[in-house]
Amino acid sequence: MALGVWCLSPAFAAKEMLFCNFNFDPDWVPLETQWLCKFFTSLLLQPMTIFCCVCLHNLQTQTLQDSLDLFKITAHSTCCCCLDITGMSFQDSQCKKGNLMSYLILEYLEELRFYDCNLSTQQWMNLLSKLCAPSLRKLTIVGETSMVAVHHFLCQHPNVHVICFRLCTAKDATLCSGGLKLPLLSSLKGSPSQALDLLQALPLQPTIGKLVIKCVLPATS
Repeated sequence: MALGVWCLSPAFAAKEMLFCNFNFDPDWVPLETQWLCKFFTSLLLQPMTIFCCVCLHNLQTQTLQDSLDLFKITAHSTCCCCLDITGMSFQDSQCKKGNLMSYLILEYLEELRFYDCNLSTQQWMNLLSKLCAPSLRKLTIVGETSMVAVHHFLCQHPNVHVICFRLCTAKDATLCSGGLKLPLLSSLKGSPSQALDLLQALPLQPTIGKLVIKCVLPATS
């Protein structure tokens, strides 16, 4: 409701970032999502890009489709070039039979960042396999992920320039070589295993200007 009032006020103007913090009680998330989608729909009347970056924090939905629907209205209404997803989770662990979810095309998106998402290996695969960002230049993942899902995602996004893994452990390894083409890759940051996974998957090594490899040391008592 407050967002709707702000949108109609004379002081409403384009901002660098919109930070949307969802309630930690998942029962409230559907209602908050409904309000947010209503606000985003009202932005379609604005003749400009309203937010350069949108952060969806603590997004916990019933299904993957619920999350994808929110991503769609967010990207389409704001024309944002950067999307931050933090603390994401959804309850369905696999695509149900007869589920005909199509690719979600995020045409303006240049940067995609995931922070501390509580997803299983299969959920990572289901999520990333549905996302298509033709203009994507940078991918950042903080926290646990699936390297198999990341590999398949990068196969569909050959124009990525920067890949960054931070405080990131992998639930799996790609265990494959070749097939991944990233001719424009200029910066890679991650653990030794993650960097090796990606570099071994490239048939031709790109000209990387920045390579940062960090080891995560075990906690000491």
